[in-house]
Amino acid sequence: EVQLQIGEPLRQKNFTIRVADLTGKIILQRYERAGGNLTLYLDASQLTPGLYLITIVTDDGLVETQKWVKQ
Repeated sequence: EVQLQIGEPLRQKNFTIRVADLTGKIILQRYERAGGNLTLYLDASQLTPGLYLITIVTDDGLVETQKWVKQ
């Protein structure tokens, strides 16, 4: 399970969370509406160990990407 802390500015917007492998293939995708929880959980049990990119894209075009390593 991946635990994501969502900051206040993002919490005020609708956004999509994508988890992709290093080839760019989207493994997980989830849409969240504004005003949700500050902590989100993604089920990563089906992912193999390795490096992934977690990208958050808001409806108004803001993009934030972070690397994540599943062990």
